Amino acid sequence: GLFVWTGWVEFSFVYYAKRFEVKGLIENGEMVTKPEYLIMPSSIGFLGVLFLIYVLGNNSNCPFFIWFQKRLRIFSKIKEIPTEKNPAVVTFAEFIAILWTFYLLLLFAYDKNFFGDRHPVTYIIAFGSLFWSLYLFMRLMTFNQFAYSLRYSIPTVIIFWNFVEILGRWNLMKEIWLEPKQYSLEMGLLLLIFTLVTSYSIFLGFKPKKNLQ
Repeated sequence: GLFVWTGWVEFSFVYYAKRFEVKGLIENGEMVTKPEYLIMPSSIGFLGVLFLIYVLGNNSNCPFFIWFQKRLRIFSKIKEIPTEKNPAVVTFAEFIAILWTFYLLLLFAYDKNFFGDRHPVTYIIAFGSLFWSLYLFMRLMTFNQFAYSLRYSIPTVIIFWNFVEILGRWNLMKEIWLEPKQYSLEMGLLLLIFTLVTSYSIFLGFKPKKNLQ
């Protein structure tokens, strides 16, 4: 999902932003919003179509969409739709939809025609995302099934990343991953930690389970 979003979606916006010479948003001599992100909000209509598909014609078992389905009094009919689906494809689609949604949420929040990066709404999004992700993380720790945990972890991380992105927008932290060559030590440590965690997870997966009987 991440490769598709970055390779197909983001770079298509990058291409057309450069092709039509869209200028980035510059404040105090610093580019705060790249050209491709200035045109990305134009995709809000397509996201709305996807939203309608999930709400009106899809039994995704997602609490977010179920809430709307119950308010529209269509949940009883929607839940009768067969739910036998490819979990990988469902997770892929959910990843794209969630990432797309929060990209647009932040871009609209940053836009001074709507709110602005110092507007109270942006503060609500930042700290709301922080506390929401902590709640999701605590729930995540109670799950025993790996597949469901993996699927649940995706929105948890993306929602938490809203907080990180806004901190970077406020210049309260340095986004070192945007300049990896200048922060090779830090990026190397992150890679090492990721490798160790991944290796440990794989080891646990192959470790034979004890027979408790």
